[in-house]
Amino acid sequence: MRDRVGHATFMSRLNKGTGPLGILTLGIIVLLGRADVATALTTQQCVSADNHVYLIITTQSSNIGTQVTSVGVNEFSPCSVSEIGAVGTVLSSYSAGVGPLLADRARTGVLSGLDTNSLSCVSNFDANAAGGQGVLNLPVMGIPRTVSVDSMSSTETLFPVAMAGGGIPGAADINASRSITGITCSGNTMAFPAGNAGNVISDPTTGEVSGQSITFDDTSGTRVGDLPAPPMGANAVAPFQSVPDGFLLQGNCSALATCQVVVFVAKATPPAIMFGFGVAAAGFTVDGSLVQVQTEGAQQNGVFNTLTPTTTPTPTPTATNTNTPTNTPTPTPTFTPTSTPTNTNTPTPTNTPTATFTRTNTATPTQTATPTNTATPTATRTPTPTPTNTRPPIPVIPTPGSPSGMLLIGGLALAMLWALSRARGFGVRS
Repeated sequence: MRDRVGHATFMSRLNKGTGPLGILTLGIIVLLGRADVATALTTQQCVSADNHVYLIITTQSSNIGTQVTSVGVNEFSPCSVSEIGAVGTVLSSYSAGVGPLLADRARTGVLSGLDTNSLSCVSNFDANAAGGQGVLNLPVMGIPRTVSVDSMSSTETLFPVAMAGGGIPGAADINASRSITGITCSGNTMAFPAGNAGNVISDPTTGEVSGQSITFDDTSGTRVGDLPAPPMGANAVAPFQSVPDGFLLQGNCSALATCQVVVFVAKATPPAIMFGFGVAAAGFTVDGSLVQVQTEGAQQNGVFNTLTPTTTPTPTPTATNTNTPTNTPTPTPTFTPTSTPTNTNTPTPTNTPTATFTRTNTATPTQTATPTNTATPTATRTPTPTPTNTRPPIPVIPTPGSPSGMLLIGGLALAMLWALSRARGFGVRS
């Protein structure tokens, strides 16, 4: 009969809550634990000033290392279950979190070449560096190596979790559940499918399944995952995985090549800032042939910084000497008529000499029968600056073509006829 061991933690802040959050907390409370629980896998989290979490995963396994198959970086509480049993039994190893996975998740590859894989947030992490995004300083001799959300401050490449790279398959967000003797770990996690297409998860009872690409359950004493040989797995089912899923993390720091660490980063969400977050990881201890020896799991709770207006420069109203509009009388331009003398060019009457041409017809009756028609044109230049005492001007005779001229000519003609008639009368008498 196999022993089943489960373990998980929860935040005291959530434990004190009521309502739906209190119910969620009760769903993951695990109290059972014993001395033979696998503890080689370790997790720790560092929080930057701007609330990025840096999850550092290492292993202290005395074997070749740990095949990590699930990682959780979640809102609220984490959980993990790791099962211990005899060779030939199916053992489950699973980690997750109650809440949704955090935002903007990325990770390094499997980093090796370290002097040690013992890191701490106090000694190796600067929360205020990179403009508050944080910098993790790796323990190396010589040229510094760093991990940071800020690409300009990081020597190590960060991959989006869904992208394969650095010895780690692309992650798939999975919601699953595993129970050990009534102890249940349910929630959201990142799995790392490989070896087959799709997200086919192993079975907690039979272990390996056909087309398997995600391993949360495995037959002890066989190669991890659904791998055929050597040695042949008791429950291996075709089509087999070509490679195991997850990633191999080694912890033998007697050599640089096997002294390794993996770092996951994520951004806080408002619920995680208010209620906290959790990190977790689980997998299987393997030997040099990737034969599963036992299970491993780890988890921790964390809290983000409570952001306040004092930690971030924000514009605030202050008393300053500034020109501000006030209700005071101010001169404004208005259009009003004003009695203002203006210089204007005004035409004024001037004394201008004028030339007047006057035609005068003068009729002179004589005692002879010879009418005399004398036209005397005279040009008179009359200056008129001021009135002067002058003789009346000679009457102006209208022109012959005008009505008055015609009347005058007609009168003259009658006068001449009258004069002729009288002259004839005088001649008869003599």
